[in-house]
Amino acid sequence: MASFLLGPVYPPPTGLLTSGVIESWSSSLAQSLTQVLQSGHSDFGDFEANTSSISITILSTEDDEDSPFFDFHHASPFLNHSAGDTTHTTKNSIYRIGSISKLLTTYTLLVGYGWEIWEHSITQYITELRGAVLSGDGRSIENVYWDGVTVGAVASHLSGIGRDCE
Repeated sequence: MASFLLGPVYPPPTGLLTSGVIESWSSSLAQSLTQVLQSGHSDFGDFEANTSSISITILSTEDDEDSPFFDFHHASPFLNHSAGDTTHTTKNSIYRIGSISKLLTTYTLLVGYGWEIWEHSITQYITELRGAVLSGDGRSIENVYWDGVTVGAVASHLSGIGRDCE
């Protein structure tokens, strides 16, 4: 193990495809996702399950790239067929790019800091925003009250910040 300025560096895990712990976790996660997608109920709120299609493949760069240790796909019964002739999803399905990186960032934030950060003002972390007021006629659509915008509101796209806000 080498040590660097940011801390120790560990070798990447290997043997994930044969790990009983990973196999158990993968099965449990697939069951949970199936239940949530069938019911439309989750710990994070309700949604219209019959309109959601997802595809998740997780693999290790240290193991066989053709054998992911987690592979889950779900196609909505109302899948939009306008982009092609897809009636089901697989690890080879082609998707329009969404904002999955924001989702992973948000989950990482919640795992690292817990739910309490959700209600913190974003000016607690980006102090420059406290002084940022757009010039305009004073209408709320053109001026953002940054101290009232929470981390959770930004992460869930409910902050009220207009598109292309400068």
